[in-house]
Amino acid sequence: MMKFGTLTEEDPGDVDSIRNTYYLNIFIVLLVFIFMVLTLIRAIS
Repeated sequence: MMKFGTLTEEDPGDVDSIRNTYYLNIFIVLLVFIFMVLTLIRAIS
């Protein structure tokens, strides 16, 4: 029962961590994209 409990607890945790890192990567890419666009606008104007 103890092993089964730890297994069931670990599986959703792994999925959540993968999902969190996925969203974190998207957030970082968006930040970099916005920063590049702002620098481009500043350079053009």
